[in-house]
This record gives sequence, C-alpha cells and structure tokens, in this order.
Amino acid sequence: MKRNNNFTLVELLVSIGIIVILAAILVPVVSSAIGKAEVAKAKTGITTLVNAIKQYESTYHKLPLPDGYEENDIIGDGDSSDTSYKRYKWLIELLQGQETLSNSSTFGTQAKKNPRKMQFLDIQGNNPGEFLDPWDNNYRIILDKNYKSKLIKPEIPGVTDSNWKEEDSKKVLYYDIVVWSIGPDGEFKAGKNKSDRTDDSNEDNIYSFNTGWDKNAGHVVQR
Repeated sequence: MKRNNNFTLVELLVSIGIIVILAAILVPVVSSAIGKAEVAKAKTGITTLVNAIKQYESTYHKLPLPDGYEENDIIGDGDSSDTSYKRYKWLIELLQGQETLSNSSTFGTQAKKNPRKMQFLDIQGNNPGEFLDPWDNNYRIILDKNYKSKLIKPEIPGVTDSNWKEEDSKKVLYYDIVVWSIGPDGEFKAGKNKSDRTDDSNEDNIYSFNTGWDKNAGHVVQR
C-alpha cells in the first residue's frame, strides 16, 4: 500500500505544540543571556570611563573637574536642560579630546582643561560628548574635588553607608572616582532614607565598586 507522506492534522498540531514548548523554554534563556551581556557591557563602560579619568589625572595631575563643581556633585543626572547633564557632555567631550566643547563657556575651555587635546576616551559609534550605557542613559559620576582619595558622605542612589568607616563622625567612602549606571530599568530612587535605598528601582544599579544587594539595606559595598 502506498504511504501518505503528507502531515495529518494531528501530526501538524503535535509539531506546533512542540515548537511552542521549545520557544517557551528558549525565550527566557535567550533573554537572560542578552540581559547578562548588557550588564557586562555596562561594567566595561564604567571601567573604561574610570580609566579615562585616571589617565587624564595622570597626565595633568588633576581631575577633570568642570568649573563650578562642588563636593559630591553628581555629573550625568537629569535631562539635557540640567547642569548635571550638560557637565557630563562637557566631560565626555573633554576626554575625547574634542577641539570644540559645546559647554566650554560654562564649564571651562578646552585649552584650559585639555591643552594637549589628548584623547583619553576612544569610543566608536558615539557622537561628541556622548557615552551611554547599554540602555541609552548617561553614566553617573562623582569626583573627589578635595584630592584626599576619599568621598565624605556622598549620596549615591541605592548605596548604604552602613559598613563605611567614619572620620570625624562622618561616613567616608575611600574612592576618588565613582561611576555608576542606573541599570536596565532606567530608573533609580535618590535619598539616604532606608526606603529610598531599598527601592526596587535601585536593585539593578551597577557601580564602579563591588556591591551586594540587601533588600533590607540596599547596595552594600564589598571589599
């Protein structure tokens, strides 16, 4: 008897069912892998930015501080109308060695801040003054204006000072450069209250120092 090589309706439904099951298994795995790759890329970006700032400091014996920068100011917050955001664009252009700085009249001229026009930050596919994390947000930066290799009572969203050392009754973080990403959700909650630090929006933040997430404290600095 001649065999029928066509799919029967039952066989077709079984095949579709198998495909659906495999897709249900594979989609979360693929999504997780993509998410981990983006986090790894963000960490690389943070390291790149920290190293660029350190190279600038090594070259000019000072940090690339924008004019008007105050202790523990955050560079990179807000939108294009905010001073913090404009400072970030200025800083990235400075590190890129651009000849013309869009905010030079506000934060310091190229000749004053990078007279050798050296390129400390070599990033492909970015516009002048643009260096974004994998989720298209600015990185955030705090610099040690006092040149003491420490930040005194910095307010870093999501990070608790519970295990920081104290000097003169003030909590101290022993870094002169701190960079972070607000993570895949593109959100964060600022403030030093426990409810602010432990807000869900801060859990995915990524920092230039190692942390462990504690739902009762927020990000805890790990040595």
